[in-house]
Amino acid sequence: MLITIQQLLWSIIIGTAIAAVYTFYTKRVLGSFVRQLFEKDAFDPESAVSLEQLKPKGLAFIKYSLRSGTSFSETVLCADGKYYIPENQLDKAEHKYCGENITVLVVMIILVLLFVTALVCSYIFPGLLSLLGISA
Repeated sequence: MLITIQQLLWSIIIGTAIAAVYTFYTKRVLGSFVRQLFEKDAFDPESAVSLEQLKPKGLAFIKYSLRSGTSFSETVLCADGKYYIPENQLDKAEHKYCGENITVLVVMIILVLLFVTALVCSYIFPGLLSLLGISA
């Protein structure tokens, strides 16, 4: 089965859209939780803080991301129901979760631009090429 250029284009667009949403989730939801741990100086089991103390937004998503085997659960550790970032994970936590914050507006603009690009490449370019007598 051959993949057409249009299928390839839509695959790239959908993949990029998923990446934009995931980046938003990582920076906004998980990043907010990590920034709270940084503010509380929770860098070892003795200084760890509970979820009740932090009252983070998106608690269900944070709990889901803290399940065993995830990258987030390797960065944020749990000791007796309290959470902290170990010293050897501080650089990773700061780089991955605390970098530039991406806003909902930016994600929406990216998604709209991707959609418009896909439509232009799928419908307008082939029409223009056929008008010019060029077969694609």
